[in-house]
Amino acid sequence: MDFPTAAKLSGARFTVLRGALARLERALGQFMLDVHTQEFGYSETIVPLLVNDAAMYGTDKLPKFAEDSFQTTDGRWLIPTAEVPLTASVAGDILDAKRCP
Repeated sequence: MDFPTAAKLSGARFTVLRGALARLERALGQFMLDVHTQEFGYSETIVPLLVNDAAMYGTDKLPKFAEDSFQTTDGRWLIPTAEVPLTASVAGDILDAKRCP
């Protein structure tokens, strides 16, 4: 079977990993999640990939980066990083420093 190269799919500087290398990539990510959640007190969190205007404004992504961001036809935005929904999830709250990692 002839698989397309990453250059054909995405251009330069991208890779396609298969087999043992793909498993190694997944294992390294899992190892780092385990270290940070079990040893350093971080909470693993899965966040929405689409957010509203308020979340983007609250993390300074709008209006500055509006032209570089992707907006859906119903007005939601594709997040550039997990910072946006994570920050928005505690917006307006006073966080107890003792609960922070």
